[in-house]
Amino acid sequence: MKQPAFLFGQSLKLLLFLVLYSPQPLSARFLEEDADQIDPEERLGLETYNDLLSYRYPAAAWLSWDDSDSGFRANAGSLNANRFLYAQDIKFNTGRGSPGSFSFRQSRREDVTSQRTESEIRATMMPAEALEISIMGDSGTFKEFGDLGLAVGLWGDRQHWIEAFYWSVDHYYNTKKSDPGDQRNRRIWSSGLRGTWRFGRDVFLYAEYEFDVPLNWDRESKGFTYTYQRQSATLRLQSGQKTEGIVEFATAYEQKQESKDWRNYDADPLLQYKKNLARRISITDLTWMKTATEVDYELGTALFLRRADYAHELPTVPGRSRTKDSIEKKEWDDLTEAPSPNSRRVEEAVFGSMNRPLGNSRHHRIQYGFHSNYVVIDERHGYENFEVKTQLAWEYRYSDKASAFINTSWDVDQLAQDFPYRKGNFRPWGGGNMQFTATF
Repeated sequence: MKQPAFLFGQSLKLLLFLVLYSPQPLSARFLEEDADQIDPEERLGLETYNDLLSYRYPAAAWLSWDDSDSGFRANAGSLNANRFLYAQDIKFNTGRGSPGSFSFRQSRREDVTSQRTESEIRATMMPAEALEISIMGDSGTFKEFGDLGLAVGLWGDRQHWIEAFYWSVDHYYNTKKSDPGDQRNRRIWSSGLRGTWRFGRDVFLYAEYEFDVPLNWDRESKGFTYTYQRQSATLRLQSGQKTEGIVEFATAYEQKQESKDWRNYDADPLLQYKKNLARRISITDLTWMKTATEVDYELGTALFLRRADYAHELPTVPGRSRTKDSIEKKEWDDLTEAPSPNSRRVEEAVFGSMNRPLGNSRHHRIQYGFHSNYVVIDERHGYENFEVKTQLAWEYRYSDKASAFINTSWDVDQLAQDFPYRKGNFRPWGGGNMQFTATF
């Protein structure tokens, strides 16, 4: 008779194969806030991804987060004159792998195109060796938008596990909805697979698939119909040790389709409007990191591919025009601004940093870095841009598990472009951010 450990290993490898090669469509869990606005791709600037790279967590803080079961981290940085990047993660686990455990996870992301907060409360039991069953819920005030979930997985340890999960999204919507006239075409759900596997001492793999069923939501209370579908996948592969150097390959893909249609809810032809978005995003990076020594190093390259296709049905009425006063009940941006343009974005980046003690201090550290991006937007009839920034940051490490980080970036290409300097054209500032990370 085969041993339980052997059976677990063989089953885990089979499920890992399904995670990596499953032909299922992919997507992420729907949030009701998604229906409030069609994502405005035109808000992305030439420096957006350069800023996001320069606001990365330091390599040591990033790897410490990966290695912990519980922690808190926050990151706030300027993206333009009106918008911040804000990212916040909380995770807590009483001890996964024990006969019974409890965990909480929350992830908040806000930038120029979207604002999302996802949370998960989970109670887990192990009725048999290596078998985990979890009941999940999210947090929120409105019962109509509460999610309930179930996960079934195989557990070896925190470096060897895999699970299949299912969410009944907005589980009580039909019985608890506050607007009786609003209707959905189906009960909506989200499901997927995710897992981690470490091969030997040095190779670590994480993979995740998520997918939603399509949604058609007649929102009579808001005066429009909303449709939605999202697909996503993530793969991370690490090799090496912190003190000797880790090479990480990571790739993420998302496909999203959404639309808002006012045509069935207003007799005024001036206000009969439909807007569609079909978007695909792919981000891939290759990074070398060396930490857990006196000096930390990071060097990497990244490729960003982003395509957004909009379709607009915006009728004209002879002798009439759209003004703010005439369309107060509709979205001002959608009905008065120029229709969002289609976008094809290809961006290549190179980045690096060195983090070392400041003098002989045990707590104070300084980080130097650079971030260079070459972006082509709408290559047939668009434009290109080359952006180079340097980084100067101060870090205070309370311990190996907690640190505060204040970061500045300086616009090298702008300095070169403005030379020779005259009054009013010396513009070295590239942006700044603050971070805090603590793990337990």
